[in-house]
Amino acid sequence: GTADTTYTLTQSISNESTCFHVKANNVTLDCSGHTVDYANATASGGYGVNITGVNSTTVKNCVFTQQNRSVQFATGVFVLNGNSSIIINNTVNSTANYSYGIVLMRSNFTNITANRINTTGNFSYAIGLALSGSNNVTQNNITTRSGNNAYGINITSSGLNNIRGNSISTSGTSINYG
Repeated sequence: GTADTTYTLTQSISNESTCFHVKANNVTLDCSGHTVDYANATASGGYGVNITGVNSTTVKNCVFTQQNRSVQFATGVFVLNGNSSIIINNTVNSTANYSYGIVLMRSNFTNITANRINTTGNFSYAIGLALSGSNNVTQNNITTRSGNNAYGINITSSGLNNIRGNSISTSGTSINYG
């Protein structure tokens, strides 16, 4: 992608692995309510959008779906070493073991706001913060179900995050955490 650019979807898309790779600063992906069907093959992993090493990315108005229960280690929105992003007004539906809604790793100053995240599967979580700080996680509607060791929000070695006003519902067969 090109820096300082807005990309707007005009139709839904699907990919066996990753649908979008953001490779420039200050990029906006506006799905305009269209579906991004990611990681739908039998191979392991994939992302709806992969944001690695770039800053000031906005992802909005997307419906991310990962429906193939045999694909593990898939994530709707994945941010690695990216700061000052906005992830707003998206829906993420993830339905496999070790699948995740929105993940920040070594990423700071990001706003995750007004998203609907639904995960189903063992060892899955809706939002994950790892080695990330000074982020805002607010007004999200989170549901995890049908698995064990499922998390609404999973925080690992992260600090100074503002987490408030979220609705979190967890259920499953064993240990589940809000």
